[in-house]
Formats: sequence, C-alpha cells, structure tokens
Amino acid sequence: IYELVSNKIFLAVIFSLVLVQFLKVLTYSIRFKKIFWRGFLESGGLPSSHSAIVTCLTVSIYLVQGLSILFYSVLFFSLIIMYDAMGVRRETGRQGGS
Repeated sequence: IYELVSNKIFLAVIFSLVLVQFLKVLTYSIRFKKIFWRGFLESGGLPSSHSAIVTCLTVSIYLVQGLSILFYSVLFFSLIIMYDAMGVRRETGRQGGS
C-alpha cells in the first residue's frame, strides 16, 4: 500500500478528484445559496469528475513517460470516456426536457 500512496500519478489523480468534487460543492452552494455538502459525493453535474480524472491521468503519464505506448493507450481511453460522458449528459438533458 505504501507504493500506491507514494505514487505521484496516483496522488495527482486523487487530488484532481477531490479538487473537482470540492468545486462542485462550491458551485452548487453558490447557485442554491446554501452549503451543498452532498455534492461532494455526487456523480454527474459539472465540473465533470470523469473528465478531470482521465485528463489528469493522461497528462501525468505524459509528464512521467513522454510519448510512450502507455501514454497513447491512456489518451485513447480518456477520449472514449469523455466522449461517452458527453453523450450521457446530452441524452439525460433530452429526456429531462421532454
């Protein structure tokens, strides 16, 4: 477990997740004019934790390994995840607006 918690890439990804979830609490709290702690554990909404995590992972791997096969693999899967997340948000908006 020490190797995991001392891994710079892992720590960067966890930090990005916590930061995005905190920003979600902040934006919801400003929007609804009351503290919205539940937003810290919620999925969905903006800012997107999915996109933040995969972007952080991709950039971290690039900074550590450069243009490697691992970087290209993670980039490919990151693009798929972000594209899929946009599609889910779009479809949810359509169903909610109907």
